Amino acid sequence: MSDDNSEEEMLRREIADLKKKLVVSEETKERNLQDSIRERNSVINKYQDEINRVSTEKDDEIRILSQANELFRAEVWENRGVPRRKGH
Repeated sequence: MSDDNSEEEMLRREIADLKKKLVVSEETKERNLQDSIRERNSVINKYQDEINRVSTEKDDEIRILSQANELFRAEVWENRGVPRRKGH
């Protein structure tokens, strides 16, 4: 019977050891997952910043081109109403 008790105790210790290893493994997986999420979010933020910068530049260029177009149209319209004399 002593052998049965020692074998049972050995199995209990092995189970307890495996449970500890499982907990450590789960904690490691959780940390790795959190690290991956932080890295992903960092990359997303970096690209979002770049997208915002490019979008702002594009909006500025569109605004400048639109203003230039309005000025050009106003100048053309203004010049249409003034008859030109030959030789001047």
